[in-house]
Amino acid sequence: MTAQRGRVKFRHSFIDPKTIGTCNTICLVGDVNNDGFLDVVIGSYSETPVDEGYLVWYEYPNWKRHLVARANLEAGGVLVDVNRDGRLDVVAGQPYYGRELYWFENPPNPTDNWIRHTIDNSFQKYHDQAVGDLDNDGEDEIVVASQVSRVLVYYDIPPDPTVSPWPREYRHLICDDICVEGLAVADLDGDGVNEVVAGTNIFKPQPDLKGKWSRRILSGILSSETKVQVADINEDGVPDIVMSEAESDVGRLVWFEGPDYKIHILNENLFHPHSLAVTDFDGDGHLDIFVGEMHLGVKRDAKLIIYLNDGEGCFKEYVVVDEGTGTHEAKVADIGKTGKPSIVGKPFKPKTQVDLWENMSGSYEDSYKRNV
Repeated sequence: MTAQRGRVKFRHSFIDPKTIGTCNTICLVGDVNNDGFLDVVIGSYSETPVDEGYLVWYEYPNWKRHLVARANLEAGGVLVDVNRDGRLDVVAGQPYYGRELYWFENPPNPTDNWIRHTIDNSFQKYHDQAVGDLDNDGEDEIVVASQVSRVLVYYDIPPDPTVSPWPREYRHLICDDICVEGLAVADLDGDGVNEVVAGTNIFKPQPDLKGKWSRRILSGILSSETKVQVADINEDGVPDIVMSEAESDVGRLVWFEGPDYKIHILNENLFHPHSLAVTDFDGDGHLDIFVGEMHLGVKRDAKLIIYLNDGEGCFKEYVVVDEGTGTHEAKVADIGKTGKPSIVGKPFKPKTQVDLWENMSGSYEDSYKRNV
């Protein structure tokens, strides 16, 4: 595998050079104010439960910071319109010392305070949430992993989601003996029913056994604390699964080739690769893989890397986007409607900033003028 620098270029800047929070956990990208452009949401927690962290969002294009709620929030989180009012809300839960899973209500003026509602207070530590139709009723549900309580559950959204906590009958158990990070919802086998990828496990609903899910373990060599993406890497029409060992000092980056899930290892020596995304970075029509290492105050050469796909799942070239900054929970999205995927991220700690790696590949100026 060789380094390739010609056709993929990025420019680094700060969305916020110094955040309010010190343990920044959540990083989400979505159109918070419905102006057609993507904004950035950051959440944090205090290292002691006596104090509370912060939920803020940064408004494109000048990245004005809006503090909208106080809460201690674990990594993960998801943007979803919980109350069906046409505005994106935030779902996220407390860290290791907390038992509350929240949704934050985006008000008509999203710069006002967001109301904090409790979805559940039964479990402890909520690292990762995802959204998808899990019961084939045509509506999205919210799937949640609780690490300390060792459960994987999903929630139907009740008719009145402002009731706190949500009634017990809206919570459904998938597995009660699992401690994982990394969630994805996708129809892996093409039968029209979604599966849940949770860490290195695939859970499939069993229609003949109401409320029961089958479990398949993809690999015994990977940690259960992963980042997960589902995409057709080799363009054979079958979804594949990409994973990075998010909490490991020597983490692997791999992809599993569907439908038999043969493992392909891309890197075996990454430091806490807690950021993972799949998209076409260089505009050649093939899905590339982005992975980002954490810094944590010790990894001085922490890297953000893009592995370039030849269209058949071969990654002979890679691009180092950044070396030395590090990132955590970074997201890939078209910031500013340029037609190109950029990268938004932030460290967990000790650094306190929000970073933007702007995709400058190709004729950036022409693309920007067409879309502004």
